[in-house]
Amino acid sequence: MSGLIWHVVAAAAVSQAANPAAELHLLTAKMTVAAHRYVDAGSSDGISIAMVRCGRTAFVVAGQADRVARLPVTPDVPFEIGSVSKTFTALLLAQAINEGRVRIADDVRRYLPGRYDNLQWSDGKPITLGELADTTSGLPDFLPDPEPITKLPADQQTEAASKLLASYSNAAFLDDLHGIKMVARPGSASRHSNVAAQLLGYIVSRLFSRPFDAVLAERIEKPNGMGSGGATPRRRAAVGYDGNGKEAPPFGGESIRPAGGLRYSGKDMARFLELEVKSLSPAVRLSQQVRFVEAPDRQLAFTWVRSQPRPGIHKFRMSGGTFGSSSYVEFYPSLGYGIALMANRAAANIQDDLQGLAESLFNDAAASLSPCQAPPGRHHG
Repeated sequence: MSGLIWHVVAAAAVSQAANPAAELHLLTAKMTVAAHRYVDAGSSDGISIAMVRCGRTAFVVAGQADRVARLPVTPDVPFEIGSVSKTFTALLLAQAINEGRVRIADDVRRYLPGRYDNLQWSDGKPITLGELADTTSGLPDFLPDPEPITKLPADQQTEAASKLLASYSNAAFLDDLHGIKMVARPGSASRHSNVAAQLLGYIVSRLFSRPFDAVLAERIEKPNGMGSGGATPRRRAAVGYDGNGKEAPPFGGESIRPAGGLRYSGKDMARFLELEVKSLSPAVRLSQQVRFVEAPDRQLAFTWVRSQPRPGIHKFRMSGGTFGSSSYVEFYPSLGYGIALMANRAAANIQDDLQGLAESLFNDAAASLSPCQAPPGRHHG
């Protein structure tokens, strides 16, 4: 398996299982085979996977981060994570709520400059901060309006969209927000909305009186030993490719960053998984609380989708995609287990493929995974 880099880092936590280090070693070996098969089949140029289990971390990588330069994927190479970015933004809101800066039921217009009479349903129901985070805001999916781009020749649309997002500022977003029409009553249905996360990111920056990137660095990245998700130079990150294998333009810009424009490495995502799996802080626990039930296997927390694959075991998941990347994250707080997968390929099926790889691994190992022995003060989700 040339080109393979995988590494297991032992930490202090102790498991009730006979040998958690051996468990993770076995999980890593299985995922190594699956990752190389996926890349060898041409489904992605590269793949980066981070796993955590009872305080231990493992990485599996395969393929190339840059096809032209023939640079291999390593656990240090950042990937665009798409809508998984929303989980970071929602956690920042949870921190603000926990600190008493805002209330979860506050009307979002309270934190916006000027009047936005359009940000309420016909019966006067406003959008709350909690509804921005739990995907029930009733806001449309995209700003800026993508319609002009859809009129361009198909081979020009992605590049045009990338340039538009790169130059789309918060000021332009707020201006365009005056013209949007809500598509559902707030709190009535779950739907994907970049606009909701863009608005939440702007509000978060106002609550903490700092640009979004600075708030993210101060409150999530630096305390958890992560690199900057918003400031990664393009040359350091994995090159993305579209469904036809063509190099894709970057996905980012001031307004879109809180909704889908962050980039993290496998090592970064391992540290984020640990934060979520341990569920130590009140803000993390708040962000994992279910607020809207769409179906038994689709319960909405702050962006996270929760389900219960077996009695007493809760699973949280989220996926994302950009012009040239796909990602998927799932974790099980009560088992001290989580996995994040990132591929530098974007196509309709890639996010489902990554979810399938993660679920297959868990299903094979589920019978042998038992709760970790919790250090003092640890809370299971």
